[in-house]
Amino acid sequence: MASIPNDILQTLRNRELTPEKRLIAYTMLVPGLPVSPAHALAWQSNLELGKRIKQLIDDGTLAITGMDKNSVLCINSISGGV
Repeated sequence: MASIPNDILQTLRNRELTPEKRLIAYTMLVPGLPVSPAHALAWQSNLELGKRIKQLIDDGTLAITGMDKNSVLCINSISGGV
């Protein structure tokens, strides 16, 4: 525990957080942890989706026009076919 920075230790000892939230905080704050194959696959899939969306925006086929109150993106398909 001596090698873990104090701010991370404070987060891990915070009794207001559930054990699940503490684990999430730990994995977010401590680099170099091994990832599960399922996580790696989801990450790769999301990365490819992001590249595809960026390409559609760059091509002028898709436009992101905003975000609603539930944090859902509002989009316009400019030339159809999306």
